[in-house]
Amino acid sequence: MGKSGFKKGQILLETLIAFSIAVVVLIAVMNLATRSVNNSGVSDRTSEATSYADQGINWVKSQVVLSWSDFNDSFTSGSHYCLQTLSNWTPSPTPAAGSCGTGQEISGTQFFREAVLFKLTDSNLRNYIEATVTVTWTEGMNTKTVSRYGVYYNNT
Repeated sequence: MGKSGFKKGQILLETLIAFSIAVVVLIAVMNLATRSVNNSGVSDRTSEATSYADQGINWVKSQVVLSWSDFNDSFTSGSHYCLQTLSNWTPSPTPAAGSCGTGQEISGTQFFREAVLFKLTDSNLRNYIEATVTVTWTEGMNTKTVSRYGVYYNNT
């Protein structure tokens, strides 16, 4: 093989190397774009879940303001309550205690919202309700959560 055959082989090798580098760069760019789109979706769902958690904790506050005694008497301290909807809880119907289950998502969403409520008394013997509202959803193989917390004193 002469010099021209060697040059043709060298050009072919250089072309293959350049093509391989271009493919690796293209795969890296596509991977980055896919992650960016996925992260954007996670961010959107986290924002939506935060809104549902805020609505839930504000709803608890509204029930306390509506009637402290009715609300305080309507739940068992330390129990979980599924807040699929946010209708007036008191004086009836009080939802049954228990975590959200299949089919109890917030309507039209993939989110579950539940509250854990405690009846407590502080060192000054003032009664208060401690509430944590948690919104959960599945993201791929992971369960994600957003929580909001509130403390509401009996001001009557």
